[in-house]
Amino acid sequence: ITAANSQAAKVVADKILGIVGNRIILYSDIKNTIADAERNGDPVPENAHCYLLEQALVSKVLMLQAEKDSLPVTDEEVEADLENRIRRYINVYGSQEALEEIAGKSIHQIKEDARNVVREQKLAEAMQRKVVESVRITPYEVKTFFDHQFIHLTNLLNKIY
Repeated sequence: ITAANSQAAKVVADKILGIVGNRIILYSDIKNTIADAERNGDPVPENAHCYLLEQALVSKVLMLQAEKDSLPVTDEEVEADLENRIRRYINVYGSQEALEEIAGKSIHQIKEDARNVVREQKLAEAMQRKVVESVRITPYEVKTFFDHQFIHLTNLLNKIY
């Protein structure tokens, strides 16, 4: 037996792409999100990995702040979201049995696997609402913003052509 054969092959099970507080973002999380989008027929842009990693980092920051601020997310809210997701997937795949076959899991397992993710999403959404709830913008400010963007775009196009 050679030395190369006697050593066990190293296999990477997953990679940590980011750490926010005590929460990690795994490469498999990003890959699974992309795979879910593809299965649902959603377009997946070229930079999906980067975009989803950025989105996950922001979501974790919001979620951790929501926990610090003790923003409420009830078990009932999480369960209702899980039920809605399962109903949507059943509509997409035609039946509960088809969904279970595609997922390779029972409905109960699918819900259990998604429960923490849904709770984190609900916390991040609650924090996002808290951050923007006091933001007030007037129609004048909206018009001014888009007028400025239009002028900037016009100047850019004039330089090109």
